[in-house]
Amino acid sequence: MTSTKSSTFMKRYPWYVWSLILALPFILIVLSGSISEEIIQFIDRSIGQPILSLRNPTLTPFFIFLTDLGGTIFLGLFVLLTAVLCAWRYKNRSAALWLVVQSVLGAGLLNQLLKVIFQRARPVIEHLVEQGGLSFPSGHSMGSMICYGGILFLLTKIIRQKKLRIGLFIFAAVLILLIGISRIYLGVHFATDVIGGFSAGAAWLSFTIGTYPKWKTVISRSK
Repeated sequence: MTSTKSSTFMKRYPWYVWSLILALPFILIVLSGSISEEIIQFIDRSIGQPILSLRNPTLTPFFIFLTDLGGTIFLGLFVLLTAVLCAWRYKNRSAALWLVVQSVLGAGLLNQLLKVIFQRARPVIEHLVEQGGLSFPSGHSMGSMICYGGILFLLTKIIRQKKLRIGLFIFAAVLILLIGISRIYLGVHFATDVIGGFSAGAAWLSFTIGTYPKWKTVISRSK
């Protein structure tokens, strides 16, 4: 009976199930840190040192450009442009509001709340860009996952060509990954900050995608 109920829930709410699954890396990092700091340090060294070894004057401007693409200004600009496109060109106000609200709540408020809860200081190495505040989870990684992921979700509803949708998915995945790597390269985040940011961001994105149909219904009724 329980198995049948679980199967029914997964079929009716797949995005919520995926949200729980995608949150697991974040949860495991938190639990590992509370059990043994050595586990976290091992992960950070294993991933971080090879990336930091790439540092050179030629690559640094490229990684600074990538990290800027994951910052508040660019994320806000791309979210706003996509929202305007949905509301004006496609007359889809509900999609526009969904993107703005899920981006602000997830990439902004939720990320800052998690930083305050965990209070992790930034790496004590040379920072190649100025960066204040707390470290876990990475705001650029989490914000990029939420904002670019949300934009991709809406674009796949507009674009009918399968090859173009696949191409956009690959492009967005590579961009988000590189933004996360840039944070480690520039010395402002540990690897576990980035992994945690990706995980929390993906979990939030999946959860809000699950709410999208109900969101559309509520907005449509309010017109």
